Amino acid sequence: MRRMIALSALALAMLAVSASPADSQSKPKPKPKETKPEEKLYSADDINRRIVASLEWFCDHQGPEGQWSAKDYDSHTLRLRAAHTHNLEWVKPGQEGGDTCDDGMDNDADVPWTALTLLCFLGSGHVHTDGQYKSYVAKGLNYLRSKQGSSGLIGGGHSSYAHNHAVATMALCEAFALSGDADLKPAAQKATEYLLAAQSKESGWRYGFDDGQADTQMTSWCVMAVKSAQVAGLEGDFAKFWAGIHKYLDSASADIQGNYRTGYMPGNAGGSSPRLRSAADWVSHPDSDAVNIAVRLLSGDKKWTPKSKELKSQAALILKDLPEWQDKKVDMAYLYFGTLGLHQIGDKKDFEAWKAPLLKALLENQRGWHEKDKDTFEAVLDEFGSWDAIDAWHAWGGRVGTTAMATLCLQVVARYERLK
Repeated sequence: MRRMIALSALALAMLAVSASPADSQSKPKPKPKETKPEEKLYSADDINRRIVASLEWFCDHQGPEGQWSAKDYDSHTLRLRAAHTHNLEWVKPGQEGGDTCDDGMDNDADVPWTALTLLCFLGSGHVHTDGQYKSYVAKGLNYLRSKQGSSGLIGGGHSSYAHNHAVATMALCEAFALSGDADLKPAAQKATEYLLAAQSKESGWRYGFDDGQADTQMTSWCVMAVKSAQVAGLEGDFAKFWAGIHKYLDSASADIQGNYRTGYMPGNAGGSSPRLRSAADWVSHPDSDAVNIAVRLLSGDKKWTPKSKELKSQAALILKDLPEWQDKKVDMAYLYFGTLGLHQIGDKKDFEAWKAPLLKALLENQRGWHEKDKDTFEAVLDEFGSWDAIDAWHAWGGRVGTTAMATLCLQVVARYERLK
């Protein structure tokens, strides 16, 4: 099988390990016995087995139109005789029905979660043209294409449609790059053009498009999409784009008491993390600092390298806030960007200091391997392979969102190389 460029799963379109669908050809069996995490180091094979389990969960919860729904995933399950236990802790554990369950926002949000789920498949090299998951990936891509309007916008009409369009654009671009399927190119190109044209005068993006506002989190998702388009060989004024990104990050960054910090908004360096109203009391993290590391390195600008003192300063801050699976502390966006940033900055010792608690948090709490899930497997536990919706964004993405972001974190650890 040909070597494929794995742009992967929000993996910042960085150089990646060859990711072939042949890596995972069988459905996961009932969980193998594992020694306690503190007694072993998880290998890439161990992590990839867990990724397979999450992909299988996605396969068994895809909607009839090809979507992955944060709100209705439960009604789409193929695990018809399996028990539904929902969240085990913290966020309304074990409850069913409406917004008391582990579901997320209404169906207007199906576009971003479908796109992020597709990125999980693509991040392991699974495309829509061949391989064991091709039908699931094809249906998901068709769903995204069905939501694209004549302007190129995908999934308009939602309050966060900048984010929705960005991750959908990324999924189309990466699917095109991995598969070489020319049928995807027009949709990916049109989506890219719309995104570039919508860059605001502040040189970033916020909830809408070209509305004169920008924030670091929304801008980061748009950067991922445009970088994927650039690596995929699509057309655009990428020099202008990157100049704007650096302008925005400069406006959101400053030296704060000897530490270089990036904030959620311009002029807010060192400020708190963005939060949904429902998670206003969740712990704040240096997530914007992690975004700055990842995006600056991704840009390829010679001013920003793994040796840059500003980025080293931010990495040190992140290493003081390591992953923990604790109530009101889990933030999958922070875990993802922290993993990307520290992985790419290139200090092996620092990344190992982050990776160990990350794997402990994610692998001990993946359903089916949680201490409360002994002797379970797919046929008896509907949640097997997923992660509970207990992070700061649970009200938006529900179980689908948490599982997608956790999977993307694991793929960075197990499958991707550092920038050269």
